[in-house]
Amino acid sequence: DGKCTSFASLPDMFHRTITLNGFSKSHAMTGFRLGYLAAPARFAKAVATLQGQITSCASSVSQAAGVAALRDVGEEWLLSNVEIMKSKRDYVLGELEKMKDVEVAV
Repeated sequence: DGKCTSFASLPDMFHRTITLNGFSKSHAMTGFRLGYLAAPARFAKAVATLQGQITSCASSVSQAAGVAALRDVGEEWLLSNVEIMKSKRDYVLGELEKMKDVEVAV
């Protein structure tokens, strides 16, 4: 529930940080199978070489939707989506805590 600090914002970490993420939860694009990498060029090149050997390309529709999500989805919607996800998490945690012999560590 607290704020997260980006590793890249810490002193001397920007040039050593790799950010890898997807759109499934943040932009409610489950099934699009789309993600992204932000990294210094030397890391990005190495990752691109490896990634190209183990996965297939995302469809052009997924790619266009990802670009639109990054450009057009406002912070207000993203924050609302976070609250929806927290509510779902809290519900599941509450139900798990009701179960006998189930311990939940968060």
